[in-house]
Amino acid sequence: MTEARTTRPSGAVITGWVAVLFCGALAFLNATIATEVGFRVFFLALGAILVVGVICLIARWYLVNSKISNAPN
Repeated sequence: MTEARTTRPSGAVITGWVAVLFCGALAFLNATIATEVGFRVFFLALGAILVVGVICLIARWYLVNSKISNAPN
């Protein structure tokens, strides 16, 4: 019988994810405060890129760990 093994991400990885999400939140906040349309578009795009980046990092971590847990012993 094989049991699924999952490894938790390290504290440094989680801190990195949170830091990138925080920077994305700051970019969205700057977009709401910006007075010129160009700055608003720039900060909205930057925030979206950062949030999508974190989603990709979490998905990559999940896929790598699911392959490890599905590997035969």
